[in-house]
Order: sequence, then structure tokens, then C-alpha cells
Amino acid sequence: LTAMGRFLEASAHMKIAKKLDPLSPLINASMAYPFYFSRQYDQAIDELLAAIEIDIYFPLSHKILGDTYVEKGMYSDAITEYQKTIDILGRHPSQLAYLGRAYALSGKKKEAVKIINELEKLSKDKYVSPTSAAIVYMGLGEEDRVFELLEESYRERCNNLVFINVHPAFDKLRSDARFISLIQRMGFVG
Repeated sequence: LTAMGRFLEASAHMKIAKKLDPLSPLINASMAYPFYFSRQYDQAIDELLAAIEIDIYFPLSHKILGDTYVEKGMYSDAITEYQKTIDILGRHPSQLAYLGRAYALSGKKKEAVKIINELEKLSKDKYVSPTSAAIVYMGLGEEDRVFELLEESYRERCNNLVFINVHPAFDKLRSDARFISLIQRMGFVG
């Protein structure tokens, strides 16, 4: 429901899930998704801080909090949250991607390029979704490269594209015919 932009319905279902399992770290962190994707960042932060109180070591809470801080322009705080996620999970490609985007948007372009290089190196030994590199390139403002990577992700049927229709990272692309075509082919608009 969240991926389809049906935020109120998604939130209602999340509330039911939380009522059934109020201490679940996954459910508590996920409570923030409808708020995050609907650009209600302060509400998302409230949900995430509550989730972190339940389990300070649950990585998704820190990751989504980092995402939310990025959208609010709080890059230093975002980088701190992404580092916490990486400390818990290790240097996983999708986590590195969001750290790289935060670096790029905060003006630390060299660090962002280092992340891209690390993703390329990791891809020699294991699968790295092209969407991960696209996230970093989005922060760097390299839209043509972003579209190449998104098309590659689409051809691979990469599950990382599921939230592309609502993800704030791609807001700058929404009016681009290439983006419109992609989300239409994914079945998000008719």
C-alpha cells in the first residue's frame, strides 16, 4: 500500500500490526514508512525515535531515520544514523548507497565517489543492485547515469525499485519522460 501511495491505508494496517505485536522492532520501525514516503518527516521521526527506544540495535530504525534526516537537510545527523546502521549490519551495498547520497548532498562529493567505487568493487564478488549506485548518483545530480542504472534495475526486476514511485530521493525526476515511462512500465500509473 505504501509503495502505491496509499499512505492512509498503509498506516491503518501498520497500526493493526503494532496492536498485535507492540514490541516488534520491525513493525515499530515500519510505522514510519507511510509518514516518510508521504513527506511527513516530523511524524516519521517521532515513530523512529520511539522504535529506537524499543530496540536501539535494530538497524532499520536507524536507516529510515537517516533517510528522514536527509530529506530535512540534516545531513550530519543522517550520516551518523547511516553509520550506526553500517556498524550493526556491516558495509551492505544498500546501506552504503544511502550513506553515499548523504555525503553527496552534504557537499562531500569525494566521499560519495568513494562509496560508488566501493559498490563497484563489491559487485565483483556479490550481487549489488544497480539501484544502489543510482541512489548515490542521484545525490551527485548525475541524472543520465541514474536513468541508465534504473533501467538496468528494471531489466533485472530488482526489488529495490518497489518504492520508486513514492521515494523522495527521486522527486527531481518525476516530470522526466524517462521516469514516467519507467513507473508506467512498473504498473504504478495507467
